[in-house]
Amino acid sequence: MMNEQEKQALELAREDQRLVNAYRLTFRSESGKVVLEDLLRRFSRRHPLFMPTKDGHADPCQAAMMDGQRQVMLYVEDRISTPFKGDGDVEKPQTTVITE
Repeated sequence: MMNEQEKQALELAREDQRLVNAYRLTFRSESGKVVLEDLLRRFSRRHPLFMPTKDGHADPCQAAMMDGQRQVMLYVEDRISTPFKGDGDVEKPQTTVITE
């Protein structure tokens, strides 16, 4: 029998897997691939963070905004590259104990 801490850990793991499954199902569909390609083109991690302004100087506020966009895309890429666990059900993944 699981104690309360183990139950919470399992529920958190299930919630995380539910999100992974949803990301994968969304961005691996044909429409999702089109959207992901557009997002990566616009907010790619390959874009430089410090773009010179018209006067040739770097704008730290612009760099911070671009870094935020980059972080979102890195997160999306991480979620869709995480493998399915359990049965792949989006709403209620039937996982066993996930401790990794």
